[in-house]
Amino acid sequence: MDTFPIVRRNDEKAHGEYRTKRVILETYDALAEAVQTGRPYRTPLDPLPAAPGASHGVFAPEGTPKDYAEALRMGLVFALIRRGGEAGISQGALSRALFWLEDKKHAVTGLQGTALANFERLHESDPLLAQGTSQAPKLLEALENEKAITRDPKGIVRPRVGGSIPNWLPQTPTLTKLASVMREGLDRADAGASTPAVEKQTGRAKRA
Repeated sequence: MDTFPIVRRNDEKAHGEYRTKRVILETYDALAEAVQTGRPYRTPLDPLPAAPGASHGVFAPEGTPKDYAEALRMGLVFALIRRGGEAGISQGALSRALFWLEDKKHAVTGLQGTALANFERLHESDPLLAQGTSQAPKLLEALENEKAITRDPKGIVRPRVGGSIPNWLPQTPTLTKLASVMREGLDRADAGASTPAVEKQTGRAKRA
């Protein structure tokens, strides 16, 4: 930071200190603390990066997160998409993830034991996680507008090759851990409708 003498002189003239350096170092310290403690990082920006007033027309109003709770919601969706990799994840699974986020009791359809306990612990660590209301189609539309993801005709969502992460999108340790815990459970929940029937038929065949 000491290689920007003009910025330093202007800061010292306007603020009596090298404010740019101080703010950047404070932000790095806050990010490092978030990584170490697992607590979500809170940006000091106002309006928030995901607020419509800060979007400068990049997104349509209905596709832009209106507050940090909505931004967290989209951050989890993107984290799940990244975990899907080339195989992708269905839009239905992403909708199910948001349903679990709104009310953690629904997670029992796919999570059990330690996985369920970890989900509940992470869910309770940040009350804002349950406060978003935007549904998967709108969140995916915003990510498509940023060229961060692709969707095929079957509704499978993948990270865009060569795409970048929008700078307003939260990528906190909590979201990363949540995506890790939820992904296997979402796959299990999607397969759950057919699995019992198959097991029942197999059991009948054995008894016969």
